[in-house]
Amino acid sequence: MKAMLVTIITVVFNDKENIRKTIESVINQSVERWEYIVVDGGSTDGTLDIILEYQDRITKIISETDKGIFNAMNKGVRQATGQWINFMNSGDFFYSDTVIEDVFNGLPHLNNVSLIYGDKVTDGIHVPAVPPRNAIESGGFFACHQSMFFRAPISYKENFQILSDFELILRLYADKTRSFIYTPNIICNYADGGFSSVVRWRTRLERYYCLFRYIGVRAVVRSLIFTFFNKFRS
Repeated sequence: MKAMLVTIITVVFNDKENIRKTIESVINQSVERWEYIVVDGGSTDGTLDIILEYQDRITKIISETDKGIFNAMNKGVRQATGQWINFMNSGDFFYSDTVIEDVFNGLPHLNNVSLIYGDKVTDGIHVPAVPPRNAIESGGFFACHQSMFFRAPISYKENFQILSDFELILRLYADKTRSFIYTPNIICNYADGGFSSVVRWRTRLERYYCLFRYIGVRAVVRSLIFTFFNKFRS
């Protein structure tokens, strides 16, 4: 862990009510080697003023307009020099001050691993991650994006307006030379209802396209069946 650098990236736009707790959850991490990049989309509500209060603890601050959340996330990625990248976007925060240290001290063998994932807490409820294959091939997420550590380098395909995060995970999943590994730690407190959780026709279209491209027709069919039965039960 001492030789490993972890990059944490926070993306924010006009969220002065929540940005402080996110920043403090990052800068209070017990791990020795980390860097912190904050990407602000040109906030006008005082968010940037709060960010600047912590500028001596933040490695890089970017504040400018962007072309959407994944464009902003890519801006952070391009500045990252860490071996592992975590996104802790505004409103979400690490579950404890020792999360990063606990994760990496408990996982000594990571040579062929592209993604580390763990649990989350939402509305005070512990939500465990699920086996990746079952979730992915049904068109869903197996863990919260903020509860993931990605091996660098990564990039988001910005032509996906909503599910670029899902596309990235599928792309990594399809690489059979590398694996995903679970850590039995709660990584974050996650404010549910994020950008990718919105259900609309564009979301479904991007999901089915990604499933078809990286897994095949069977995954699209499985996802359609899963969606139908979930809708029927609700």
